[in-house]
Amino acid sequence: MKDVPLSQPKKNSVNSQAPKPQLLVIDHLGSIVNAANYNAFSKEGYAIDIAGSAEKALSLLKGHLPDLILLEASLPEHSGYSLEAFIQCLRQVPLVLVSHDCSLEAKLQGLSLGADDYLANPYHLSELLVRIRVLLRRWMNRHSTDGVMTIDQ
Repeated sequence: MKDVPLSQPKKNSVNSQAPKPQLLVIDHLGSIVNAANYNAFSKEGYAIDIAGSAEKALSLLKGHLPDLILLEASLPEHSGYSLEAFIQCLRQVPLVLVSHDCSLEAKLQGLSLGADDYLANPYHLSELLVRIRVLLRRWMNRHSTDGVMTIDQ
């Protein structure tokens, strides 16, 4: 899997003023985003950057924060769980942990370490896309109010 450099936010075709949500995929196997499903992500309006190693992902994260991170839990030089602790320290980006381990213990560990969602492989692409859409919607709604709550009377 080759690394793809972070790109500038692209304009969404639905609203030419709004940038596409930027996803960072950290996956050495190419199992999350590959040639077969890349178009589905693009059709959903996502700009995708791919890091094929933990080292590349960490260097990319220091330069630019994406809107959401998809992290494969079985990176060879670091476990996704050790990277997850670093990423969640940022607390500015929602994180979906993807793993071939569907055990309850793995799910509990991933979520306890700070993942916003955990998806066990194999999964259906439409399920992943819906989970991304929901997380981004909730995350954007939660962080767009700048801590001000308005209650209609």
